Amino acid sequence: DVGGWTAFMWACHYGCKDVVQLHLDIPTQSLRIELNAINYNGWTAFSLVCGNGHKNDVQQLLNCPDRNIELNAREDEDGWIAFMIACYCGRKGVVQMLLNCPENNIELNARDLDGWTAFMIVCQHGHKAVVQLFLDHTTESNIELNATNGEGSTAFMLACLNGHKDGTPE
Repeated sequence: DVGGWTAFMWACHYGCKDVVQLHLDIPTQSLRIELNAINYNGWTAFSLVCGNGHKNDVQQLLNCPDRNIELNAREDEDGWIAFMIACYCGRKGVVQMLLNCPENNIELNARDLDGWTAFMIVCQHGHKAVVQLFLDHTTESNIELNATNGEGSTAFMLACLNGHKDGTPE
């Protein structure tokens, strides 16, 4: 459409599980469906489904490694990947799924254009339940809890700066 959205993107955006599956079931040779298309805002279908918290659709996409869906595509404006978008939105269920699927090579320590990681993003926004998921996965996922962004701030510093105690600003 005029915004660069494909039918597959709209299905992912609205969580239309059956329509998403229909797109995934179509043989790639018969129709040219671009599952990794990027709209004019720099978002892919995987970014949209993660940001909107549609766990069933996320699982469908993760279960299709043969379709070569780019799970770490970078959003144009900030350089965020879908994992970072799910963290920003506080999508606990989606973040849990992505943390638990190391075989899909999700870049858990990816950095945006300003050096921010997903862990920094959840700490800044006070998503306590998502922060706890990170802390629970630190050892097996090698998550860099003390990484610094381009301004030298750590996730802990960002949480303190924003007044987050128990997940809400004071």
